[in-house]
Amino acid sequence: MVNGAHYKSEYEAAKILGFHINGLRRRLKSSTFPDYISKHHPKEKRRVIVPCSVAGVDYKSVGSAARDLKVRYDEMKRRLASTDYPDYVCDKYPKKPTKVFKYEVRGEKYKTMREIADVEGLSRGRIQQKIKSSKYPEYRKI
Repeated sequence: MVNGAHYKSEYEAAKILGFHINGLRRRLKSSTFPDYISKHHPKEKRRVIVPCSVAGVDYKSVGSAARDLKVRYDEMKRRLASTDYPDYVCDKYPKKPTKVFKYEVRGEKYKTMREIADVEGLSRGRIQQKIKSSKYPEYRKI
């Protein structure tokens, strides 16, 4: 159904309305076209715009902040939730303490596998295998 008119199929509606079938399907799925209705294409939920602030600068959305700061969207969300970035503030992403895994190798304590890899001369993947394996009790996560 488009603007109150019923059609037998999407193809018929697309032909009569002068749309390409894919354009019609996008409108059927989009919540910005409420008069385009199909039982086969449920409306997508609208994205919620979440405002945030970085170093006192207010942004209308997380996406616009990410673009302005030239970081990926997922990295922006991580920074908003991280206590390592106190200037990044957003109500939707409350600050969580960052996880710091600590490792021990032969009595020496390390913060990251990269540190162990540099000292041992092995790859991080190999260090991870040794930590998970019971064959290497001297490599462990604390």
